[in-house]
Amino acid sequence: QIYNENLDMADLVNIVPEDFADHWQITLEFLKIISQHWPLILEEQGVIDAVDRRNRLIHALADHWSNHPPQTPIIAAGSTGSMPATARLLKAVSYLPNGRLILPGLDCGLDEQSWQLIDDTHPQATLKNLLEDIAIVRADVKNWGSQDQPQDNHRNFTMRELMRPADTTEQWRKLADQKDIIQNSLENITLHECATQEEEAQLISILMRETLENSSKTAALITPDRILAKRVTAACKRWNINVDDSAGTPLIETDIGSFLNLSIHAVINDFSPTALLSFLRHPFVKMNISNTPRTALINTLEAEILRGPAPQNGFEGIYKRISAKIEEGRIQNAEKITDFVKTIEAFFQELSALQSGTHHFQNILKAHIRFIEHIADRDQKSGADMLWAGDDGETAAQLLSNLIDQTQMPDCTIRDYAAILEHFMGGVTVRSPYGVHPRLYIYGQLEARMIRADRVIMASLNEGTWPPNPSVDPWMSRPMRTDFGLPSYERSVGLSAHDFALGFAANDVIITRAKNIDGAPTIPARWLERLDTVLQAATIDPQSIRTGHTPAYLNAMNDCPHTEFIKRPEPRPPVDKRPHTLSVTAIEKWMRDPYSVYARYILRLRKLDPLEDNADAALRGNIIHKALEMFLEKHPNTLPPDALDILLQIGEDLMQEHIQDQQLYAFWKPRFDNLARWFVDHEKQWRQNAVHILTEEEGTAALPNGFKLKAKADRIDRIHNDGAAIIDYKTGGIPTNPDVLAGYSPQMPLEGLIIAKGGFPQCGAMKPQYLGFWHITGNKKAGEEKPVKIDDFDDFMISTEAGITNLIDTF
Repeated sequence: QIYNENLDMADLVNIVPEDFADHWQITLEFLKIISQHWPLILEEQGVIDAVDRRNRLIHALADHWSNHPPQTPIIAAGSTGSMPATARLLKAVSYLPNGRLILPGLDCGLDEQSWQLIDDTHPQATLKNLLEDIAIVRADVKNWGSQDQPQDNHRNFTMRELMRPADTTEQWRKLADQKDIIQNSLENITLHECATQEEEAQLISILMRETLENSSKTAALITPDRILAKRVTAACKRWNINVDDSAGTPLIETDIGSFLNLSIHAVINDFSPTALLSFLRHPFVKMNISNTPRTALINTLEAEILRGPAPQNGFEGIYKRISAKIEEGRIQNAEKITDFVKTIEAFFQELSALQSGTHHFQNILKAHIRFIEHIADRDQKSGADMLWAGDDGETAAQLLSNLIDQTQMPDCTIRDYAAILEHFMGGVTVRSPYGVHPRLYIYGQLEARMIRADRVIMASLNEGTWPPNPSVDPWMSRPMRTDFGLPSYERSVGLSAHDFALGFAANDVIITRAKNIDGAPTIPARWLERLDTVLQAATIDPQSIRTGHTPAYLNAMNDCPHTEFIKRPEPRPPVDKRPHTLSVTAIEKWMRDPYSVYARYILRLRKLDPLEDNADAALRGNIIHKALEMFLEKHPNTLPPDALDILLQIGEDLMQEHIQDQQLYAFWKPRFDNLARWFVDHEKQWRQNAVHILTEEEGTAALPNGFKLKAKADRIDRIHNDGAAIIDYKTGGIPTNPDVLAGYSPQMPLEGLIIAKGGFPQCGAMKPQYLGFWHITGNKKAGEEKPVKIDDFDDFMISTEAGITNLIDTF
């Protein structure tokens, strides 16, 4: 902004008088980063700021023309001179003997009082400032066209009224006398307010398609909303129409751009699962392997190796994960997967060598280019032939060639290189010179100033989009900005108003907006509200411009004459295909969600682990369960004096083995210490009336209808003259007592039923006399015993067996 406004950074020290609040003084100190240090950095690098360079060139041209006026015609067209450097060049052109300024949309008919009251939000504000700078009055500006062409028309009159400065809006009271003029100005003006942005895009596509019915007509969509522009482009493909979008596509969003970006991000993220798989699944990755076997190898690598907690240390961690899976017997085709990973690692070898330290930018870039060309090779076809073809490939090749030629690029890390490359790709636009429709266009507001189309569609007329929300300056207050010379927040609104006024002057104008975007209601652009006010003041119904046949076309196009509702799924597999054995935890899922049993045990569907799954509560619970199991196996009968130290060491060993993230380890370690202390203290009291029998014991029991239950009990102890105590360690939430008694959380009652039937071989048949959840978290309340409150265990076991038998018979 400072460079744009042709200001001096050194003047920043003068913008905070002593009577300003102290925090502004602190802000000024912070701004020394740009007022003092930034110029020194530029000087040290031997360069100048890009905007500063542009301004110097413009000033140099203005000086040259002023000192050596060219004899050939010089025409400056379409600029309002909103930047001081541009305004100076326009001023220089205006004084040339053959110089001409063509000012876009100057309103010579606005009354003088209103002209003098124009503020920054008015469409004429920048033109007014430009004329004052050049020292020209509006009366001296000639109309472009024949001398007898009137300077004004009905459409301009209406636009002038709806943009009238607030201080002169009392003149709206007289608009009823101008009803005929305003009514005539509304010819070929239509406003469509759509429910959603998608509906807006569909409606605009119909309007553009309708234009093509006349072989000589053209249509232009003007919108600052790039998302809407993309939606319109996609909607027009319904008729195989490719619309010319002046904004084009940023290189980074093209196939080659994403390929460059993903490949280097795989390296700087040390081949994390997400980064590596995102790259390997890119369509340009060929590796000289046919599509089908390569895809199968990537799928296997993902499903069997890379899902779950992320391996550490790049390829080394992946190889360790493969070895661990082999030891667990949980991997197929281990040799093929290992060879495939080695192949991938070999491709990345040169880039991987650049991961540490700084290197010359060009060396990293050349290695990167060699890598992507090599990994894109396929079926005796060079990867280079595929990568650098097409509009995006040619644009990328040109950019990379320019970067290679840049001798000023600094030494950098590979992470810095990735940021630099991403920055440059984001600033390069790909536009196709061929294959677009010659009579349909999509423009931003600036490009639209210089075009003429038979039909102009102005879209996204919502506050915050057109006009944009005024930016908020965290560094300067409004008075400080004014004193320093920076433009007001509202200038962007005035420029947007100017663009709206130019579009409004076209012969056939259609205005659209969406009432809701992403589920949030929108506010109509202020000019639409003013237009309604002007029409009401002229006794014209504002609904008169909200008409047209296009919504009917849209409804007809989207209408479905026959709607068939899909019935609710009713899976009824043959009885012999239904499970005849389930775990007690699966029974609980069955009670709450029967479809989960259908998906899991009949369709054999398995939910994949997330990529880079954090070591979450499940892993923490497994570590705690394993630690307690190992401790009880070592000391099943009596507790040694150093029981706490032994349990702490077991937990330490398990966490070191399973948790590679040191931050996570530092978070869990004190919590494990807390729960270990609680457990040892509680165990001392518990063992006064109980004898430990089994830990992590598996058991099964057959019901009268032949169905088998199976379970793995965390712990079984003997209490009260051969009664059984069944204990379940819980590190997360615990079921409520009513849910257990009602059968919604049947795990503990069913484990009691299994032990009552002698389903745990090592302890024989025992009567359950205690079912308890031990809630072990290690938090402020490290642990808590929560027994299930049961009045009569014999009756409870009978009702449990009857309930599970009825459930099975019903299904």
